[in-house]
Parts: sequence; C-alpha cells; structure tokens
Amino acid sequence: MKYINHSNMQSDYTRLPNKFLQDSSLTWGARGLLSYLLSKPGDWKANKVDMIKQSPDGERKVENYLTELAEGKYLKRIRITGLDNKFSWETHVWDSPQEGLEFDTENWKEFYKK
Repeated sequence: MKYINHSNMQSDYTRLPNKFLQDSSLTWGARGLLSYLLSKPGDWKANKVDMIKQSPDGERKVENYLTELAEGKYLKRIRITGLDNKFSWETHVWDSPQEGLEFDTENWKEFYKK
C-alpha cells in the first residue's frame, strides 16, 4: 500500500511541483515538511516522532505544520481500528491539494495525544 503519493519519480532526487512550493496559503515550514515527506518512497509510513527529530523547529511547530497541511488538503490522517478494537493511524500525503478531503479535527487531536 502506498502512503506517499506523487508523480513518477527517479531515484536519488526528488521532483516537486511548483504549485505547492508557491502556495502562499502555506507557511515556509509547512512547505518544507511537505517537501521532506514527498522525498520519501511511496511505501514509507509517516511518523511524527521522526518528523520532530528531523526538524530544529520543535514538536509544537511540527504539529502546526501537519495541521496546516491537513487543512490545505495535502495530507490526511486515517484512524484504522483493528479486529481487536485497537487503533492505529495512517498518514497519506499528496503533492497537490486533494478535493473531497475533509479535515477531521477530533481525530487529529487524538493523534497528538500519543
């Protein structure tokens, strides 16, 4: 299953569309985090702890960037409930805003309790 969705890429470099890099509704921090996420292979699972370790901005700012990307419809977190009623999260990332994505505030807050 692919978690990072982007255009056809070659190895050892990342090709990024100008649209999100020039999206003035996103802060520079959110654009940078999205660039980092899109540099990962398609089957890489986004991990908040990893994102925080990779950034000098700190936990709160990284969380704000993630929220900003979700509100901009570049990122969606999906809560998965297993047969044992335990849940986990999947993060899906796109290189352009996805119409039809709804921002789920309650589930997003739940993600940050971890």
